[in-house]
Amino acid sequence: MACSIQSFTLEECTTQSFPLYDQYADIFLRPDLRKSIIKRANLPNFMMYLFDWRRELFGGGVTGGERVVTTREYMWEEINFHTNPFQFSIEAEPSAGAPGAAVTATIIRPIGPDGQVTPAVGYTVWTGSGAGIVQARVTALVGDEITLTPINGQALDFTGHNRNFTFDPNYLYNNDCDSPIPTSGFSQSQPQVGTGVIQKYENGLCICDNALSHYGYNFVPEKMQLQDPLTGAMVDTWCLPDAMQNVVTEKMFYGQFSEMMFGQFDFKQDAGINGLIPTILAQGGYNMPINTMDAQSVVATMKIIAKEYYRLNIPSFELWCDYTMYTNLNAALASLIGPNNFSLPIWNGHADNNGHIEWYGFRTIGNFLGTGIDVKINIIGGWEAMGFNKIYEDFAILMPSTDYVTSNGTKVPQIEIVRQAGCESWALGNKNSYGSRMWYWDDRITGNSRQLKIFAQNSFGMDIHGLPFMGILTGNQCFTNQAVYA
Repeated sequence: MACSIQSFTLEECTTQSFPLYDQYADIFLRPDLRKSIIKRANLPNFMMYLFDWRRELFGGGVTGGERVVTTREYMWEEINFHTNPFQFSIEAEPSAGAPGAAVTATIIRPIGPDGQVTPAVGYTVWTGSGAGIVQARVTALVGDEITLTPINGQALDFTGHNRNFTFDPNYLYNNDCDSPIPTSGFSQSQPQVGTGVIQKYENGLCICDNALSHYGYNFVPEKMQLQDPLTGAMVDTWCLPDAMQNVVTEKMFYGQFSEMMFGQFDFKQDAGINGLIPTILAQGGYNMPINTMDAQSVVATMKIIAKEYYRLNIPSFELWCDYTMYTNLNAALASLIGPNNFSLPIWNGHADNNGHIEWYGFRTIGNFLGTGIDVKINIIGGWEAMGFNKIYEDFAILMPSTDYVTSNGTKVPQIEIVRQAGCESWALGNKNSYGSRMWYWDDRITGNSRQLKIFAQNSFGMDIHGLPFMGILTGNQCFTNQAVYA
């Protein structure tokens, strides 16, 4: 039987600690509270979004919107390459071949990350030139040297610049009943193995009996009451157990968000996690500057991204911006006048797609540049309120807003919160029950000290899927030393 923190009954509380109402867990467990607290408070909406994205992806029955693993270190597999495996390139040649003559050229490796290692003798290849499409046959292949023979007496001119080829991976039929059917080697890239590490975090506070009983006060404080936004109950603002629980909750949440954004695994100490910004900066495929002071340059950068995502069949992407990047992007795009009718207000409502819940305030340019690519812009709420702009400013996290598919066909969000399963079910235990993440122990019961202790503990990790398709856009802020006043 659990007992309330305000009642210290010796018969009930002599042998073990008991859980508090775990408002920290409730924020993650209940979407209604999540929506309320995002709108009302300064909790970072980006972390809350990750929970709801997974809930949307797998249905509302997924409690907490997080993935659970059984070991501290864990792995997963994914295929990140979506390139055409039937293509290769050759280096430019110093002179053109004669009509009908074969030309030997050097293949530029790697030919492809995800399929055929090399074209084979007997294949048909095509490339473009000033004269249109040129077709040839592969008649010899020794190491990186490939011999191409044109058809119909054409001349092969590979001067000036490198050439890209596509080839038919099938052999032409040999009109001979006795000839064997030819075969060629095929090499498939291994799936990329992602690795993650779960880290446990803990905190606690102790309250002296003098403070609990108000014995240490020389005066009686004015008894003011406020409504607890999570429970709806009226709370004495001078009741230290409630106040200390709020302090522990804020510490745990602040630490979790800080690790999620900035964390780097400490290999020497075997501790910590790999956070979002350092991981994307190290491995992202679209890390680039964006000149938000020039509207044409902004559009040019967005075109590059949209073109790449269009090629990869990624229909929509989003930018999670800090305040500086968000306002600069708005100002730049609002100044444009043209067929896309960019004018204030730029964004035309929230996104309804899978994983984009309305209270995150998404704004979107639908059908960007007429290609069917949708660009969604959102501001990372709470970034400035938590003072992170003094650490990192004028940036946007770029990522596809479609589901990512792992090597075994499982759909997952681009970013997942991961916790560790355990016998005690610490991760997101039900409030006011054993296994809750926050609990207390009254040391006065045993006589060891005159303290009430409040504890919190959790496990936290991250999966970042499809890093080659993500990036950090950095603006052109000039950082200067800032005076710090006590």
